[in-house]
Amino acid sequence: MSDSRPPPVDTPVNSPAAVPPAAPLSKTRLKRDAQELQALGTRLVELPRERLQKLDLPERLREAVRDAQSMTRHEAKRRQMQYIGKLMRDIDPAAIRAQLGIWDGNSASEIARQHSIERWRVQLLASDAALTEFAARYPGCDTTQLRTLVRNAHREAAQGKPARSYRELFRVLRTITNEPRPDLSPDPQPDLPDDIAGAASARDGQEEDGARSGSGAPSATRS
Repeated sequence: MSDSRPPPVDTPVNSPAAVPPAAPLSKTRLKRDAQELQALGTRLVELPRERLQKLDLPERLREAVRDAQSMTRHEAKRRQMQYIGKLMRDIDPAAIRAQLGIWDGNSASEIARQHSIERWRVQLLASDAALTEFAARYPGCDTTQLRTLVRNAHREAAQGKPARSYRELFRVLRTITNEPRPDLSPDPQPDLPDDIAGAASARDGQEEDGARSGSGAPSATRS
């Protein structure tokens, strides 16, 4: 009896059937991306109207940013920033970051450093264990000062007061991380808690101006 089955068909290595599905993004990566988009949305709200108009943005996002710029009530603006963060998920942020970098006059290394400092601040506000980890990477840092700033930042947020300690924490972290270390390994990418990314970016607009003026980097809101 002859075998009536068709001969096997070789699958080309470059065909879709031969390509394994992409691995899902890790929770750490997803949280970090969400936090960075929130921060980018805050930067858009800080821009002068004329610069905002120059960016290639979806009109829906542009209108949401304009609405946030005109809001004065903290809770209303916080909700609007969350909405902007959701809209930011549907855009490619690379071109926006590139243009903001040109306006800021910042190098790629400086931008990466600012992001690293912000991640440490978010972690310190989220977990007591983060202070132990930070002190291990930066021996000699004043942990008492950092703990006090974290405690005061939480108190200011709870009482709706100006985020002075929140901004000061960023400046102190920038000073500490700028000092030479015995080891030259880069900072790790901390796992950002889900509820911190939105809370941090809600106050980030107040911090950014202070951080850039303290570091000497020109602000995107200055013509």
